[in-house]
Amino acid sequence: IGLVNGAGAVGAGLLGTLIGGLAVRRMGAERAVLVAASAQVAAILALAGGVTAGMDPHVLAALVVAKTLAMAMGFVCLYALLMGLSSLRQAGVDFTLFQCADAAIAGLAGYGAALVAGRIGYGPTFVAAAAIAATGVLAIGLLLRRPPSLLMETKA
Repeated sequence: IGLVNGAGAVGAGLLGTLIGGLAVRRMGAERAVLVAASAQVAAILALAGGVTAGMDPHVLAALVVAKTLAMAMGFVCLYALLMGLSSLRQAGVDFTLFQCADAAIAGLAGYGAALVAGRIGYGPTFVAAAAIAATGVLAIGLLLRRPPSLLMETKA
């Protein structure tokens, strides 16, 4: 467990950060967020399948590392998008508020998922998490298709 959480998480985090940065550079923050979020959904579904199928713990550990990579990629892409939405007049405040909201939601969702997993098990909890995340990907896609006028007002 220590090796997976230590070296695996650090390595996956660094690689995910690099991939996320490249994705933002090549396709822009908006599209990169959708790709990274979709990768997270895929990683969660893989974990759901692995846990449900009773896969070897080594395989599950590899899936956790893959999820960590997708999560790091997602952080880079999301934060690049949020920085672009921050007002130039108060970019530090805006970005900090975005990041704090992100952290609060992640903390509450993680706590809630732990409670749910304790009642119904990890497999079904991962399936539910993937469904919620997939819904989020769809919502992000719809929000990013809206006319840019509202988004452009934040630049002033």
